[in-house]
Amino acid sequence: MHATLIKAACTGSAVFAEVEAAAKCLADAMERAHGGRWRIQIEHDHQFVTVARIRDRGPIKPKPEIV
Repeated sequence: MHATLIKAACTGSAVFAEVEAAAKCLADAMERAHGGRWRIQIEHDHQFVTVARIRDRGPIKPKPEIV
């Protein structure tokens, strides 16, 4: 494979991993703030990322503040 193509492939994979890590970081922060489990959906074709709570049976409540 040509060196430029190899570099582009490696860079592309690294960027996709960075996007995944950023979405995971946001989901973790939302879990700390609101509890529950969070789903990540990344659509590179449409340049769209969703971080959404997986609906539990109970209502959504913020976690109490730690003082």
